[in-house]
Amino acid sequence: MALNVRKLARMIVGERVDLVHARSRAPAWVALGACRMAQRPFVTTFHGAYGGRSALKLSYNSIMARATS
Repeated sequence: MALNVRKLARMIVGERVDLVHARSRAPAWVALGACRMAQRPFVTTFHGAYGGRSALKLSYNSIMARATS
């Protein structure tokens, strides 16, 4: 996933993307990193709560409730 962050950031800048939208957790983590590198806004959409009891799982799921401007 870390390698994809740089690739996506270059694509965002190269294609002049104004906003990145994610609908799934793993791609959302990549998109968040890329948006930070490319200095672009990031938003998510999810339609239900993700389960999880461990701190690691809760942290992983938290990406869907984040956005940047």
